[in-house]
Amino acid sequence: MEPNEPTLQEEVAHDTIVLRTEYIIGGLVVLVLILAGVIWYMAVHPSSSPLGPSTATTTPATGTTATGVPGHLDEHGKYYDITAAYPATTPLAALGSAEPNAKAVDTMKQFEIQAIAAFKEQGNFANLTAQDIKAMGFDQGRKESLAITYQTKSAANTISYIYTITEDTFGAHPNTTFKTFTFDKKTGTILSLKDLFAPGADYLTSLSTLARKMLPATIAAREGIKASQVDTSMLNSGTAAKVENFQNWYVDGKNLVLIFPPYQVAAYAAGEQIVSIPSSQLTSLKANTQVNDFGVIQ
Repeated sequence: MEPNEPTLQEEVAHDTIVLRTEYIIGGLVVLVLILAGVIWYMAVHPSSSPLGPSTATTTPATGTTATGVPGHLDEHGKYYDITAAYPATTPLAALGSAEPNAKAVDTMKQFEIQAIAAFKEQGNFANLTAQDIKAMGFDQGRKESLAITYQTKSAANTISYIYTITEDTFGAHPNTTFKTFTFDKKTGTILSLKDLFAPGADYLTSLSTLARKMLPATIAAREGIKASQVDTSMLNSGTAAKVENFQNWYVDGKNLVLIFPPYQVAAYAAGEQIVSIPSSQLTSLKANTQVNDFGVIQ
């Protein structure tokens, strides 16, 4: 055997390396072909699976100690816009303790946070399919929207915040609802409607009776009809003596104001209905001593 001639073992090792290399190259080629096939199939057959959450730009919750300047919970996503304002401070800040003001602000802010969460959950924006996006017109730049605004009303012993919530989810028209908060200026306590009256007073029956007397004229004016033509079945249902029918209210001066959103007492075209009841018409429901306009203990 010549000095440079490979041995039998070396030849076998060399052949083994060559064979393994060929197997590896062949395997890589197969993988490339499979990957190319998968890419081609996905391009030809768009997936109907969820496309993942839309990108959203959120305006951080802001607050300020300057009276009258609201905080914001705005959010702008690919398929929705949310604008929401809340009071960053209230007149309760003038009380000896900072707690009542902070608690009132947080109560209203949490209400808005929950309303925003419900809107986003209902829209299911994070799980829209390609078919959903096309059907809703989102691919054409349409967006659903939620707008929450508020105004304040003051009386001698109370401060009220009236929220208007408007949702546009591509129905026949936007939907408007309300939420009110009324606080005792002297204690910071949030008040319920029954707190305005003497314990045990049948205030719901009285409010129901008064609302049914006052609403036909305002509904008729909105709808352009006579008061006698108003749908009393809808009115009577929406003003029945139940707590849920009188959940939106506030005190303005010496008047108790009731808010009925669209569809509660009349058709949508009639809009929301407002009933303002002077405290003088509710005298029999108030406690006899140590009370303010509507029975809140002084």
